[in-house]
Parts: sequence; C-alpha cells; structure tokens
Amino acid sequence: MGVDETGLRVAGSGGYIHVARTEQLTHYAYDERRGKAAIDEIGILPQFRGTLVREGYSSYQWYGQCRHSLCNAHLLRDLVFVEEVSPEQEVWTKPLSRLPLKIKRKVDQAKAQPEAELSQRVKTSGVAMIAW
Repeated sequence: MGVDETGLRVAGSGGYIHVARTEQLTHYAYDERRGKAAIDEIGILPQFRGTLVREGYSSYQWYGQCRHSLCNAHLLRDLVFVEEVSPEQEVWTKPLSRLPLKIKRKVDQAKAQPEAELSQRVKTSGVAMIAW
C-alpha cells in the first residue's frame, strides 16, 4: 500500500489530505493534522500488515506491524537534493539514482510479456530484481 499526505488550504485554514492506495483502491481523508494522531484516526494504517510504500516522514516509523519501503520518487528527489548541496557526492548519488530507474524498466518489460515468469531467485530476493 502506498501512502502520502499533502498540505492544502480549506476555507482559509491549513490542513492535510492523507492518501492510502493499492492497485485497486484509493482512500482520501482530510485532517487539520499531518502526524500520527490523524493517521491513527483514519484507521487504515494501524491495521495494515503488508508492505508500506512511503516517504521519509517520521510519523510512519511508528507502524512496526508492517514492512516499510521508501518510495522511489522520494528517494530520487532526495538524491537530487544531496547532489545540489554537495556536488562531490555525485560519485555515489548518480549510480544509486540509476538503480530504481533500471529496476522500473525491467519490471515494465516483464509486465509487457505476460507469459514470462520471474525466476525463484528473483521472487525470493529483494536485491535479485536488479539482475533481471
């Protein structure tokens, strides 16, 4: 499940739209708060037991009953930031930023060939996806 929250103004006051989505469903909730109290009241995340795809926002760390995965779009944005403030870091940020893009291309290629099946090694190893 992917989650995110974004600020907006409603009737002149600040608030947040909280989003929780799967391949089939998307849930939107409004709250004046951004953090854990709002997320708890929405009620989805405290019950979730799968893999949570999220940004680095600290309130998500409190949900230890599920696995956590950093959103690749946020990861790429963070890598660009590191390069902009410390250009000498490019030696590791450039190769790392290419990796999720390479994985996405491989996944897209695999999806385009429905008869293809992933090897058992790829299915059971998170890092093996790189070797497709």
